[in-house]
Amino acid sequence: MALFFDQEWFDGRLTSIGKTRDSLAMSAGMTADEIDMVFDDRRQVSVSEIHDFAKFFNVEPDTIAFYCGVGDLELEVAREQNAGQGASTGDVMLSREALAGLHERIDRLERLLEMVLTGLEVRR
Repeated sequence: MALFFDQEWFDGRLTSIGKTRDSLAMSAGMTADEIDMVFDDRRQVSVSEIHDFAKFFNVEPDTIAFYCGVGDLELEVAREQNAGQGASTGDVMLSREALAGLHERIDRLERLLEMVLTGLEVRR
C-alpha cells in the first residue's frame, strides 16, 4: 500500500527529459484522468505501472516504487498476486455467509451480556 506519491520528484524527472504527465500515462497504458489521480494521491500505482514507469524513466523499479510511496516492492507484488487468487464468486458468497453468521453470534453474545449485567444490577 502506498504511503505517498512524490509529485515533485516525478514532475522534475518529466521536465528533465522533456516529457509530460500524459506521455507517462500513455507509457503505462493509463488515461490522463488516471495519472492525475495518481499525482493527487487519489489512486495507487499498481506493480505493473511501477515497472512501466521504470522503463519510461530508465531507472530501477525499486526507485519508482520508493517515489510512489511503496515501501517494499516485493511485498506489493506478493499482495497483488494474493489478491488475484481465490476471488471467485463462491468464495465471496461463503465469506458473506460467514460474516452473517458472525453477526448473529455477536448479537447473541451482546444480548447475553446485557442479561448478565441487568442481573448484577438487580442483585445490588
